[in-house]
Amino acid sequence: MFGEVFKKLRKSKHITLEAISKDVISTSQLSRWENGLSDISLNKLIILLNRINVSPQEFIAMTIPKNNETNNFLKNLSLLYSEKDSISIYRIFLKNIAAYHHTNNVDYLFHASAAANVLFDIKNKNYLTPQDQQDLKLFLTQNNHWNLSTIQAFGNSGFILPNNTVFQLINSLIEDIVYLENINFEFYLEAWNTIINNSLILVKTDFKKSKLLLARIKELSYTEPYLSITVKVNFLELLIHYREDGNSEPIKRFLESAKVLGIPNLYNDLLFGWALLKLNS
Repeated sequence: MFGEVFKKLRKSKHITLEAISKDVISTSQLSRWENGLSDISLNKLIILLNRINVSPQEFIAMTIPKNNETNNFLKNLSLLYSEKDSISIYRIFLKNIAAYHHTNNVDYLFHASAAANVLFDIKNKNYLTPQDQQDLKLFLTQNNHWNLSTIQAFGNSGFILPNNTVFQLINSLIEDIVYLENINFEFYLEAWNTIINNSLILVKTDFKKSKLLLARIKELSYTEPYLSITVKVNFLELLIHYREDGNSEPIKRFLESAKVLGIPNLYNDLLFGWALLKLNS
């Protein structure tokens, strides 16, 4: 899908394969990627996007599936969450956890976990049983590598898994980050969001582990042109400093600067991380 979308954008700007691939990638490899026959690294993709004046954020928005069942489920859940409609969310949880117990279909467990995750944030109660939590961990770790489904499922279960499990899974995802960067742009970005967002949760629930994760994250070489990764890593570090010294002024200044960037989704993510510590922005 990514290659096909890029091909349409390139042709709409009347740029040849030879011109856009110069000093970045061979024309044959680029052609194969555009036709869905191979993949390219994230670093090369960002250079190519710069050459057609399209940001990574814009490109991702163009490639989001319009009728993906999981995306539709999460979109509906997000809407109910924004309305704090715990009754409807609880019904969704019951429906999906019952379906999982009846069929053992992991998709139902992933959906039930996502519903339980937002319920925890609303009601401060974990509706996922210890056995279901164990099943979730098993499904998330049974493959040699992470994929989009497991990354999203982990990203939507940070509140309802034990801190030790969250810590272990974040480390597992970090260990896979280079592999993900090399095979798929979307997987890589989703992995980074999950690593940072679940680390933010640990700032509140297990401060010592969050500091260990920050140290490891800062050792990684992440793709600087993707602004949200840089911003979120810096914000994670500020939250940890706040927990240590109680000084909220650097966070408030950072939020004001982030607001100026004009990226509402990123700014809202930062506000959510700040709210996790029961603070006002």
